[in-house]
This record gives sequence, structure tokens and C-alpha cells, in this order.
Amino acid sequence: MELMMRLARLSMAAAMAVSVTAGRGGAPLSPTGPLSPADPVPAILQSAAMPVYTVAGWGISCTDLSSEAAPVENRTLRTIIELDVSGEAVRVQLSNQWGAQDLTVDHVTFAKAAGGGGAVEPDTVQDVLFSGGRKAVVPAGGTLWSDPLDFPVEGGGRYAVSCYLVERTGLASGNIFHADAYAALLPGDLTRSAEIRGTAQSSNFLVRTVDVCTTSAAAGAFVIVGDSISTNRWPALLQERLEKSGTADVSVICRAVSGNRLMTGGRLSRFGPSVISRWKSDALDTSGVYAVLLEIGANDLLHPAGHPESQAFPVEEMIAAEEKLIQQAHDAGIKVYMTTITPFNGYDEGAGNLWSPELEQERQTWNQWIRTNDLIDGYVDLCARLEDPADPTSLQAAYTTDHLHPSELGMELIASSLPLAWFTRN
Repeated sequence: MELMMRLARLSMAAAMAVSVTAGRGGAPLSPTGPLSPADPVPAILQSAAMPVYTVAGWGISCTDLSSEAAPVENRTLRTIIELDVSGEAVRVQLSNQWGAQDLTVDHVTFAKAAGGGGAVEPDTVQDVLFSGGRKAVVPAGGTLWSDPLDFPVEGGGRYAVSCYLVERTGLASGNIFHADAYAALLPGDLTRSAEIRGTAQSSNFLVRTVDVCTTSAAAGAFVIVGDSISTNRWPALLQERLEKSGTADVSVICRAVSGNRLMTGGRLSRFGPSVISRWKSDALDTSGVYAVLLEIGANDLLHPAGHPESQAFPVEEMIAAEEKLIQQAHDAGIKVYMTTITPFNGYDEGAGNLWSPELEQERQTWNQWIRTNDLIDGYVDLCARLEDPADPTSLQAAYTTDHLHPSELGMELIASSLPLAWFTRN
């Protein structure tokens, strides 16, 4: 209750700082992107008198963690997720996008989560099948979808995906900032166990997306493509805000990657490939996506400043690349929203303040394009929300932890900034 009151006060206090453009040709801002028909239709819904759709209910972006993850053998991994969409069935996507060899997962289950620490309700555990069998072979460099599983789910509910791997396996694909995951301390197949008595993991492996099959034509996925600004808690706070507002069946799918850049891959493998290269798979191919929020660009400015080996790109090239991404989304019937790059004067990666007047000018040029172009469907001016009025090159101290990333109060402010109109499908 206290959190929601704080969010409400923040939203009212800064409402004028939210800027929304009419988008292409002055079109209404209500989302109109396509829904994905379920294929195949789950057995439980085959007699439904209305269309059945597939919408992403939870998802992450997977990066290359092969150099950081210890191999597993004869172990069970359990990932706890929160689904944002209600439906009658689910399907699970496993990732081996950064694996050099095919990945065999010997048993996968789905269940309702119970309490904390990776516990599940044992009477809800069901096997997840792949082409009718329990074993999943995820191709090297690819992903694999399960068969639809008849399993009613509720938006806001917590669920568990458990994966058992027999052979010694190096886990290469995952995300270091989207983890409510556990590795069993004891060997063996514990996918059906109520508790796995495991250790909490700092990274999430294997599970990339969980789709929900629903008859709700109002359902849709709002995808966030961003960097470490968005790997923080504000997307989860946004989802809480939507639930409190009565916005139903709209999922917030956070495919943000710490250290990510628009134009090129990060200087570390875990920073992921560029947004340009992951745009289709992470954004446009998400089931039921109707809109994408792009929060990107800071690392394209900062990384070359702090690491000379990192390639720099003129801001004009960045803008041209963004315009192509926006057009690709529009061609697919998907709306694109953006955020301005927030100030970073004072940010220090150990080599002194990375800010310079030249970088500030590039940031201003980028933000001015966001504020004035007629390609995007809307934007939120986070600069106007978070910058220090006495020094617009810096963030307000209360809103940041390190002159770049948002504090808890900053995350609450960001979560309150996005207009609720963006989350209503007509």
C-alpha cells in the first residue's frame, strides 16, 4: 500500500514531464498490433467457440554466459517466474542460443510456486513434453518450444519451470539479472519434488520464454528492449502498477541486457549482441507483442569513452539505425515507444568521470531527435523526470546509486512515468 501511494504521488507530481506523440499520421495511441493464433491449439481449448491466441507471459533475453557458468551434471535447475497473463495452457521455450553443441534436457516440469526458496505445490506438477516426449534436445545456437501444456494460469501468479540434466553440460545461455532460480544440491531428477533444497543462482539459465494460450483478444505483450537501466526492478514495479490499475492480460516482457548497446555487441560476452542484431528475435518475434519500448543508447556513448577498444559510432548513425528498427516494427503492425537517455555526469568505472562536453552534446542530439521525430508512437522524457534542475547534465542524487543507474526511488519514478494508455489494446 505504501509503495502504491508513493507511485501515485510521483505520477501526479511529474505528469507534465510525460511526453506522448501521436505517432504515424496522428493515429490514436491505443495498441493495435497483431495477436498470434495458437498453433497447435491446446487440447483444453480445442472446443472453444472463440479464437485462441498465444501471448508471452514471461520472458528474458539470453546472452553468452559460457565463460561464467560452472557445468552441471545429474542436477535439477528450477526457475521461478511470474506470469502476467491469464489463460488455460502454457508452452515453454528453452534456449541454447550461445551453446556450441546440442543441449539435452532430460525432464522438464511446470508447477505452481509455493512460498519462497524454489518450493512448488506438489499436486500441481505436470510434465512438459517436446514433440510428445519428455526429453528435449535444444539445437546449438537455437531455441526449442515445448508442446502446449493444459495448465490454467492466472495473471500475477507465480509458477516454476524445473529442468533436469543427466549429462555433464556447460550452460551457455542465460541472463545475469533476471534470476529467481535455484540449483539442487542433491543429485538426481528432482523436477517433481516440492522442494529441491537448492542454492539460489545469480543467473537464469535455459528458460527464455513462457507463453500463455488465451481466448482474450485484449491480451498482449509489451516488450522492453534496453540495457542495465531496465534490468533493475522498475519493469516489475510497472507490472504491479498495471495490476493495481485493473489493466488485465497485458504482460511486461523485459528483454533488457546489462551493458547492452544499440550498434554493436558489448565488450563482454554477457553484455549481449547489439539491439540491431537481437531486434527481431527479442522484440518482433515475441508472441502477442503489440508494442516495444526502446531504452537504449547510453552504453553506445559511455563504453568507448571508458574503453578505447570499444567502437564508437556517430550519433547520426545511431539515429539512422533506430529509424530502420522502427520501420521494421511498424511493418509488422507493432508500435514503438522510446525513452530519452538520462544524464550520467559523475559516472565512474574506475578511470574517472566518463562524462565530457562532447558526450553531453551527443546525448542532447539523440534526445532532441526522440522528442521531435514523427516516426515513433510516443516517448517518455526520463530526463525531465530524473535530472538535477541545478545541473541538467547530472541525475538528482535521490534518484541514482552511481550517477547512472536508478535508485529505488528512481525506479519507482520510472515505473510511474509510462502512460496507462500504452497498455490498453483496442
